[in-house]
Amino acid sequence: MQKTANIFGLVDFQNGFLYELPLEKGGNLCVPRGEATINAVTEFINWIKQDSCNVVLCSQEMHPKYHRSFAAVHELEPFTPVHLKIINGKAEIVPEGTIGSFPQTLWTIHCVEDTESCKLAQKVSLALPPDFREMTENDEKSKSLIKESDNEAMFVMVRKGTDKNLHGYGIVMENDGKTKNAAAFEAFEKIINKLKKDGTTDVNICIGGLAGNYCVEITHDEIWTYFVPMLKANSITPTVYALTDTYANIPIETKDGAWPDSANTEKRFESFGTIITTSKEFMGNYKLEVRNEKLGKKIIS
Repeated sequence: MQKTANIFGLVDFQNGFLYELPLEKGGNLCVPRGEATINAVTEFINWIKQDSCNVVLCSQEMHPKYHRSFAAVHELEPFTPVHLKIINGKAEIVPEGTIGSFPQTLWTIHCVEDTESCKLAQKVSLALPPDFREMTENDEKSKSLIKESDNEAMFVMVRKGTDKNLHGYGIVMENDGKTKNAAAFEAFEKIINKLKKDGTTDVNICIGGLAGNYCVEITHDEIWTYFVPMLKANSITPTVYALTDTYANIPIETKDGAWPDSANTEKRFESFGTIITTSKEFMGNYKLEVRNEKLGKKIIS
């Protein structure tokens, strides 16, 4: 018998990407139109948590104060592209092509641990179950937080950007190309265990957050690379959706439309097999699918 669950992957929906905060509050890397997505994100969380079969998977950037991806640490201008190499425990700027080096865009100071910038957006935070919200606010050291029970939706938080030298945009891989975030795999395994326990055969993975063409896109790609095969290996069929009203891009244009070109983000999503839609369209279609299932009719695509 077919049983479907829904996962909302919400990437880095934090104050530092939404509001222009001063340095004493942790700085900011404000994403244009980010605030316009808050209501859609909140409404989708409220919808997801109504079904105990569902999961909300959040990520949170949590940078040390002197993170080596911050331009100010190197006394350079924000958005400067450089190559870094870890030398004596510290990521230093080196010439491109240096053995052991990796690319890094230098950013404005943002999402510093223990600051307002690092916190989830208030409206979104209030949509979380009170006990999980308390966990995210009071436990700022754990790299993963998980709330699960038999009669409620599962909530998972994966922290990233905690290593002072590395700044991977996704939840799995750091930008040195070899270091993986063990917290992401712990989350994937916990989610799969829940889905199997619930008898889930199919799962819709819906993705949103900030910024669409950076952390959201790389997390999306990593979900296809790591999580989708794990689901399939456990006889769970995944379908991936990008919810365009739940993410906003940083406006960037490249000559060939390649990453991180903002105008072609959805085309790159679709190249993996992801379905482009909105949260409202997804919720409406899902309700219709469930109704048709109960009536014994053919499920819509």
